[in-house]
Amino acid sequence: MADAKVNIGQAVSFGWEKTKANFWLMVGIALVLMVIGIVPGMIFTKSFVLGSNLLTWILGSIFGVGLIKILLKIYDNKPAAIEDFFSLTMNQFLDYLLASLMLIVITFVGLVLLIVPGIIFSLKYQFTLWLILDKNLRPMAALKESNRITKGHLWGLFLLWLLSILIIIAGCLVFGVGALVAVPVVILAQTYVYKSLVK
Repeated sequence: MADAKVNIGQAVSFGWEKTKANFWLMVGIALVLMVIGIVPGMIFTKSFVLGSNLLTWILGSIFGVGLIKILLKIYDNKPAAIEDFFSLTMNQFLDYLLASLMLIVITFVGLVLLIVPGIIFSLKYQFTLWLILDKNLRPMAALKESNRITKGHLWGLFLLWLLSILIIIAGCLVFGVGALVAVPVVILAQTYVYKSLVK
């Protein structure tokens, strides 16, 4: 049965149209995300993986707050700029950091139990961080709300996740440059689905 709230076609179409409309901003965002994934490994040696992972997590949290704010602004047709990456408050950052740690633990436990529970937990709680920034919920409340709004929509969310992976792989195959477009399309599609579920 079709999932009216997780309309994959509409989500990807929204992601594509908004990427075109905000092309240079979204390319800048994609570059920032790539740098976050690469720089920690360049700073720390292979023997200090913990330091690299810790720095990636902290940087990802700092820029993650700004990223979600930018995506929400784009969805609402409000002016957004790369400077919004640094618009976080300390409370938002700490809540985001705590919630992201909780998500890591929850997903890890699910993966230890078996791969499938880990994927299910990731799908159920994927909007936790969005709810902290969009609805000003505290970490535990955001976890519960993400679980509530995704209930009954896991299959559609799973299919969107698979398609997102394929889009990014396809982008990487175009000399790697295509990823600068593929990544924005995917995260904007996720924004569309989040807004569809949270209404």
